[in-house]
Amino acid sequence: MTLKKLLLTVAGALGVIGTFLPWWKISFLGISQSANPFQMEKAIYVILAILMMVVSVVAILLSALPEKTIKGIVKVKDIMKVTMIVGIVMAAITVVAYIAMKGDSSGLGSSSWGIWLMAVAGVGTIVLSVIKNDALEKVVTGTKPAEKKAEKKTEKK
Repeated sequence: MTLKKLLLTVAGALGVIGTFLPWWKISFLGISQSANPFQMEKAIYVILAILMMVVSVVAILLSALPEKTIKGIVKVKDIMKVTMIVGIVMAAITVVAYIAMKGDSSGLGSSSWGIWLMAVAGVGTIVLSVIKNDALEKVVTGTKPAEKKAEKKTEKK
């Protein structure tokens, strides 16, 4: 598994985890209350959470499954375009949830770390789908994959 696919899998996992964490927090007179989407009164939050989980699992599958398997299921030439669309949907769900919560709260309270984790997952998926794997590995390790292969060959001799 390449570094890019590993990071995409982590981004998808963050999206799933974010749906179970608190989305909203209200503090008043030293009393703090937080709620995840399944504890909120409106069904829209549960629907958004379920959509986010489904889309995040799709992101995980796109990055974890072999490319041949994915192309056998979905007839696409470039899987990273599909991954980018999945990331855009993840980010859009996060924005809709944030706007809905702001409208319901009448200015009371603030968004909590679950919603921000989902936003990181969506934006991270978009960014990772654009970046080439070679460039990502060069940034992380400081060398190109071709240079690594050359180093391994010289070590073997």
